[in-house]
Amino acid sequence: MYYLNKKGLALLGIDAKERKKKHQLEHILLRNEAWMWLDFPEWKTEQVITLRYQGEEKTIVPDAFFTKDNVPHFVEIDRLQHMKVNEKKIQYYAYLTNIYQKQQHLTPIIIFCTISDCREKQLMNYAMKYGVYMQTYLLQDVV
Repeated sequence: MYYLNKKGLALLGIDAKERKKKHQLEHILLRNEAWMWLDFPEWKTEQVITLRYQGEEKTIVPDAFFTKDNVPHFVEIDRLQHMKVNEKKIQYYAYLTNIYQKQQHLTPIIIFCTISDCREKQLMNYAMKYGVYMQTYLLQDVV
């Protein structure tokens, strides 16, 4: 996978702000595709979740959140995110999972929609590493 930095964009005469808008639009469209594919759950998007774990405040902003049969589902659309950022998110979801399990005796489901087999495999490795229950879907399967 290749991408252009600011210099590369300038060399090609592409406005970085327009590129960012395009990526945001693509992200929203893919999130909407996932919403349809997940059978139109009543969900909230981009809701900030702040939690305190072992004395530290952590913040997660899932692309979408919904409950099904009283089980919380957190949806992440992964297209271009650095995998280290995804790993940190999954680590935070592990903290959130611990809180749900202790307080409500529930295990949330983390749904990652991603773009490649390689990324899907790495996400699953992170889920196993941090003990998170995750479902992954390839966006080519979703759209």
